[in-house]
Formats: sequence, structure tokens, C-alpha cells
Amino acid sequence: MRNLIEYTKDESDPDYSRLTSLLHWKADSDQITVAELDAIYGRLFFGAGQSVNGTDSLLNLIDTEATACLQAPDGINFENKVVLAIATRLQAEKYMAAKINDAAWLASIDGNQTPLILKRYCQEFPTEAAAIQILKRVTLMTPENIHLNSFSTSRSSTRLISICDACIHRWSHFSKRVDQAVHYALTSMSTSSMHVCLAE
Repeated sequence: MRNLIEYTKDESDPDYSRLTSLLHWKADSDQITVAELDAIYGRLFFGAGQSVNGTDSLLNLIDTEATACLQAPDGINFENKVVLAIATRLQAEKYMAAKINDAAWLASIDGNQTPLILKRYCQEFPTEAAAIQILKRVTLMTPENIHLNSFSTSRSSTRLISICDACIHRWSHFSKRVDQAVHYALTSMSTSSMHVCLAE
């Protein structure tokens, strides 16, 4: 929906900004409800439907769905990898933003948010090597899984398929050793696909 709003209106549209807050951690991210998403959908597609759980937090819903994805049986599971990538990046950005603790600076970012937050995080917390390693992997791997238009290239599709479910389950336990707040941080990537990206 965000891309359609960008193309049919522009990035200054309030709905575009609101949807951005579901893909990147912003000051209003945890305030967005299912009913607000229904309203955005209605304005874009001229619909009037309403979800029964309209008051629920969308971030809580994303977190719940991501947890459920970790329990899914092995398989390609395209949709699970997309959900996990979104949840991973949100949690990673939330974690870094809380550590940096500079709301004005965060609000001033208007593009490439994850790399910018990571750069500052590395500058301010250079000794947190374990967390930095995980967060760098999040920054490297999640964008290709989130941006669905990347499926138009065979290489991107192959990478997404190659993210094995066994790695999702195994790495999710490993990441908890760094911090519970980034417990999804390795769930949307595999060792093999990481090596491919680093080699290019």
C-alpha cells in the first residue's frame, strides 16, 4: 500500500508516513492500531470494511505473527520470511533507538534509516561487538525480504527461497543471548545466503 500511495500521491501524504512507521521504528510506531490501517486501506481502495480487532496495536500484531512464524513447519514459507524480516528490522531499530536516546535526531531521518541508526550506534557503543554483529546482519539481509518488488529479479527470489527454516529456528535462539529486544534479529537470514551477499 505504501508504494501505491507514493505513486498515486507522494511521500508527503500522511498515510505514507504512517505506513512508514510500520516498516521503520518511529515515535508513533507503537501507537498505530488495526483500525488506522483499515482507514488507510479504505482511502486507497475506496473500501469501508472494518476489522473486528480495530483497537489492537499493529506492532503487537506483527510481533505475535512473527512468533507464530517461528513455530511453522519447514518449507519455503514466503510470507513467514517477509513477516520475520519486518519484525526483525522494527525490533532492531527500536533497540538501537532506545540505546541512542535522541528522539529529535531520530525524527530528522528521512531516508536510509536503518544504516544511519546503525552507524551512530556503532559510534556510541563500539564495545558492544556481539550486538553490532547481529545488527549489521539485520541491516544487510532484511531489506530484500521486505521489499516485495525485489521478487521481480530471479536472484532476489532465489535468495529469499534459500533462507532455510532450520536456520530461522536455530539462529532465533542464538540471538537471545545478545538481548531479548532483538530476539528476531537472526531469524530472517541463513548462513549460506549471508555468504552470498558478502561475497558480491
